[in-house]
Amino acid sequence: MSEPTQDLIVSALRRHVRVSLAALPQVLGLQCASILPHDMQRMTASGVVVSEEPLGLYAVLSRPQ
Repeated sequence: MSEPTQDLIVSALRRHVRVSLAALPQVLGLQCASILPHDMQRMTASGVVVSEEPLGLYAVLSRPQ
């Protein structure tokens, strides 16, 4: 995942606190509509974001506390 895309996701989480994976393209805009779950998996594995449930359309992402 490119750093600018990761920065957009973290910025959206700062504004919205929690975002479902299904709503993320709507929150970020169409330029990020191609985000794939494995990209989110890399972000959760590296600790950039936290998922409250297994990654999927209904997963809710947040920033680590």
